Amino acid sequence: MTTHLRAFLTVLVLLLPFAVASGQDTERYYIMQLGAERAGWMREASVASDGTITTSASMEFNVKRGPIEIRVTIETEFVETEAHEPVSMRAKQVMGALPVETSYRFTADGVEVTTTQSGRTTTSLQPVPGGEWVTPARASELMAQALEAGETSVSLTVLDPSLGLAPISTTRSEIEPATIEVLGKAVPGYRSSSVSSIAPGSVSEEFIDREGNLLRSTTTFGGLEITTIAAERELALAEIDPPEMMRSTFIEPDRVIKRPRETRRAVYLVTSRQGPLEDLPETSSQRVERVDDRTVRVTVTADRLTTIGGAPTKADLASSTMIACDDDAVVALVSRSGVGRDAPSSVRAEAHRRFVHGFIDEKSLGVGFATASEVARTRVGDCSEHAALLAAVLRADGIPSRVVSGLVYARDFIGSKDIFGYHMWTQAYVDTPEGPRWVDLDATLPDGVAYDAAHITLDVSNLSDGDTINAMLALAPLMGRLDIAIEDVE
Repeated sequence: MTTHLRAFLTVLVLLLPFAVASGQDTERYYIMQLGAERAGWMREASVASDGTITTSASMEFNVKRGPIEIRVTIETEFVETEAHEPVSMRAKQVMGALPVETSYRFTADGVEVTTTQSGRTTTSLQPVPGGEWVTPARASELMAQALEAGETSVSLTVLDPSLGLAPISTTRSEIEPATIEVLGKAVPGYRSSSVSSIAPGSVSEEFIDREGNLLRSTTTFGGLEITTIAAERELALAEIDPPEMMRSTFIEPDRVIKRPRETRRAVYLVTSRQGPLEDLPETSSQRVERVDDRTVRVTVTADRLTTIGGAPTKADLASSTMIACDDDAVVALVSRSGVGRDAPSSVRAEAHRRFVHGFIDEKSLGVGFATASEVARTRVGDCSEHAALLAAVLRADGIPSRVVSGLVYARDFIGSKDIFGYHMWTQAYVDTPEGPRWVDLDATLPDGVAYDAAHITLDVSNLSDGDTINAMLALAPLMGRLDIAIEDVE
């Protein structure tokens, strides 16, 4: 029940600085706050040497989920020539026990992409991103020039190493002169509203100096404010007591579901407290009816499935960083489910679900966002690790799969009672007596329960390398703004 953290970590990636002043070596530190409490630090730097400019950023963020502390680290680096031609970039993310590192080398034939995780390295050649994007140091120059010219709106498109080869546009609008106190002194600069193309619903208030360097930013996520403030190195790196963030995302419905794991059909009214509510997805088990611009009626049936949900795509069977179904450690698990390959796909899928439930023998909230490769080796994780590993085992057995991010009802969870919490589970495309269907499988549930109607689907993703970030960002606008009324339960 921790999908909220995955969306939150994705928003953190967007806070990494993408541009610092070129032409001189620089290093800047920031403290990061969740609400009024310190939760981590951030560093950005630029170094010019031997005809190249290296722009780097790093972040460490610490939060608690109940009593368990989570530490996430992200590092990025971009190397370009003095003429602003891209040379290479890399990203390292530690959201579980093992890091995931990806490097990109720009060549005449394309971009050589190398990913290393769990001791396994894969390499591919990708095309150079099209469109008009610029390198970090060039973006910094353009920003400084726009400020000097008195522009009130500036859009810049760059590559963010932590987000891969998809160009990301950031628009600063409503730019106006302002003075902000930083490091104990008043600094003249500018205030602006900043929006990224990857999360158009998330608006940050930013204060920057006259060269365009970040002084302070505030982004609202799930009813909580994430604030980044320029600081001295010693203050930024000082020890902290991380804030708890999980309970604040729980949703208390208007009444109790007494036996949620036995629920076979349920009808919910899902309402946005702030602004319109986008349509929720329809799946084999979920129907959605629009009530008004802020409310939808969601009907979930655990048994009576339909063909809604679409046919599987190549990505639902393909290997990716998160769902490495061709990893030897994952492939080796297929035969351990205790069912033959000649059994019907629905039987094999349920056997894999039961196996994954027992295989992950340390049910822990202390994992940030582990890949299936990692979980196959560590056997540690919470709902998203169960969902990712099950999806990978299914694909390794030739069964299309994807993961679902949504809400699940719990009678008692980390001291809170009768709440909906953010959750992740798996869908498998299998043969049923009525024909092929997407079937929901929750590997966190015990042997006798594959799925129940106390689940509400908010997003579906195959977690391909190009879709993982989008899948997490789909949840971000919903955090902290949903109410749930229970109309009917069977």
